[in-house]
Amino acid sequence: MSIKERNFIKKCISLLLVFTLLLSLFPVDIFDKVYSQEKMKEPAENESFDNKLDRKEVISQRSENSTTYLNMDGTYTTEISEEPIHYKEKNDEQWEPIDNSLIPTQENDGYTNRANSFQTYFSKNSNGNNQLMEIIEEDVSVSLTPVGKDHNVPSLVNNEQRKVQGNINNTSILYPNLYPNVDVEYTVSHDKVKEDIILKQKPALDDPSHFSFKLDLQGLDYKVQDDGSIILVHKNSKEPAFYLEKPFMYDSSKPEGYKENPGVVAFSEDSLSYDIEMKVHKQGDQLFIDLLPNREWLLDKKRVYPVVIDPTIGKFQPQAELDDTNIRSYFPNNTGGQKQR
Repeated sequence: MSIKERNFIKKCISLLLVFTLLLSLFPVDIFDKVYSQEKMKEPAENESFDNKLDRKEVISQRSENSTTYLNMDGTYTTEISEEPIHYKEKNDEQWEPIDNSLIPTQENDGYTNRANSFQTYFSKNSNGNNQLMEIIEEDVSVSLTPVGKDHNVPSLVNNEQRKVQGNINNTSILYPNLYPNVDVEYTVSHDKVKEDIILKQKPALDDPSHFSFKLDLQGLDYKVQDDGSIILVHKNSKEPAFYLEKPFMYDSSKPEGYKENPGVVAFSEDSLSYDIEMKVHKQGDQLFIDLLPNREWLLDKKRVYPVVIDPTIGKFQPQAELDDTNIRSYFPNNTGGQKQR
């Protein structure tokens, strides 16, 4: 081997050693980071795995409270709701989506919800003494009619029902100023009808602040519960069908720094009261439900109006209670275990 060739080999070895020494100066994980960044970019080039629009519902896997989807990568996603999102028509095994949007009835004399296991009816308007709301499920029904001037009621009960037009907003209907300075709004949800009695200003000392409704039951009896709620049961089987929640009321006060979320009704503990009595009484063959909010609470100088009184009629759901569990990434097919505290 010539001297020239030996010098060339020495130079190559020297360069290799220098490169190796320089390489050792860099952190070992720099290459992992570069590789990881490249891997992280891959989903951005194909976002279908994260895009809900690119998944397909597996209709056969529907349940009352869940929807299952087949994802683009072959996996499945099941979304579970706390309240029913599907219903079955009578004698039909297929689960259908619930849609409580209010639409005109066939007779065009009121409004009904589009699709659910129960049907609601709301009058187009109040004529001063007519039924405003009815819930029907198969062969039973319950309806409420605010009392009018033709009813003999105590002085504290509102009976000046006015002639007003109902205003529809998706799943709600509002009867503005149904009583003086009082709006009444009904909202249909997946398994209940929520009634809001909205007192727009503080009542004067001699103003009525109690409310009474004619209660008409078809195929149902009622049972008053110890907690103040009322269960409506089938006359023959005595099985529960509907329930009237113990009502509560809240004012419009908000804590300092409170930020409202659109579409979310929230109130502080200080603005909430359960000091409201719901009573059932009978005059002849007619049932009545009376709502008696505590007047001292309503007249308290700390109250911020409007005040909302919230009675609700719900469909009895014995299977509606949900249990939660834990799913860990290490054992995706197992559930349960202690939560970290």
